[in-house]
Amino acid sequence: MRRPTGSRLSNSRSRARRLLNPERWRRFIVGSSLTLLKAQDAEVAAAEQAPTSQQVFDPLGCGRPLRVLLAYSHYDYGSKRRGISYETTAFRDPLSWLGCDVIEARTDALRSFAGRGAGEMLLELAFRHEPDVLFLIPFKNEVRPEIIGRLRDELEIPTVAWFSDDHWRFDDFTVKFLPHLSAAVTTSRAALEKYRRRGFDRVLKSQWSANHHIFRPLGLPLVHDCSFIGQPHSDRRELVRRLKRAGVEVVTRGFGWPEGRASLREMVEISNQSRLCLNFGNASVGKENQVKGRDFEIPAMGRPMLTAASPEIGEYFSEAEVAVYRDGDDLVERVLELLADAERREALARAGHARFLAEHTAEKRLGALFGEMARAGWLSAR
Repeated sequence: MRRPTGSRLSNSRSRARRLLNPERWRRFIVGSSLTLLKAQDAEVAAAEQAPTSQQVFDPLGCGRPLRVLLAYSHYDYGSKRRGISYETTAFRDPLSWLGCDVIEARTDALRSFAGRGAGEMLLELAFRHEPDVLFLIPFKNEVRPEIIGRLRDELEIPTVAWFSDDHWRFDDFTVKFLPHLSAAVTTSRAALEKYRRRGFDRVLKSQWSANHHIFRPLGLPLVHDCSFIGQPHSDRRELVRRLKRAGVEVVTRGFGWPEGRASLREMVEISNQSRLCLNFGNASVGKENQVKGRDFEIPAMGRPMLTAASPEIGEYFSEAEVAVYRDGDDLVERVLELLADAERREALARAGHARFLAEHTAEKRLGALFGEMARAGWLSAR
């Protein structure tokens, strides 16, 4: 084979440099093969398998791990190009670490089965594995609600769904599932009365959490003033502009920002390198600020957090553990104060991290949830 010369060699080297740009590609080794992957593909490949644990979570007292058929979206918003979902990191992996026997039903993959296929696939998984419970985290219409009812009524499998958007879509989304569920979990305290008005009493209030195996302190040098990781919906762009006009450096990552999405690893690294981590709690739909997963992920990493005031944040952290702001003017003032006070930031970081580890890890949250359902008799061993 002839070697490229002159301009051909130069063009070849230029293409290779673009191809091997470390900001765009990662080297991923599978067995003896070396494959080049885009950043989000590397993240997806790394999360293909759930972790394993030596723990046994047995709230039913049947001498084996609780067998959970987990119906969830494996990819962020159901799109592989967006990387791994919050549900994978905060539900699948912690249930595995907790010591459950997790059978995965990836609802974003089930959508590829036309018509009744997705429901039939879920029924087949349930029939084959005989789970103690179906735990559904619905996103859109990946699985028809009546299929959930068939698992409960025909296969006698308790069906439980986690609803995280009841503050804005209870009436046109959640209510469709209620006739087919054994129990429900909501992150909205205000929604509890709505369930009861519908005659549905088997509902528990819970909240987001974080996977402390991933969101953890890394001990990296501090190189950023502030960081915000999330989408730029509602008034978030304007809040960042106000901070920058006040002379604050703000690193922003996520779909919609010029810098683009950060992988999970990059998110943890950026946060660990930030003097102050921001969380804008406003919802993409509706006006009320709400508690977010990021409210737990940032303290999990041992970083000081400034988050939006919300009706429920005080139930999970005190203002000695996380700092809150109430509007745009307050945000700028609080950021400038905290950046000028390293001792205060360190105190917030220590206290927030300690409270998180004591009460808010995903394993503690899910263990308490399934334990309460077992004690209430809503679950039954197969």
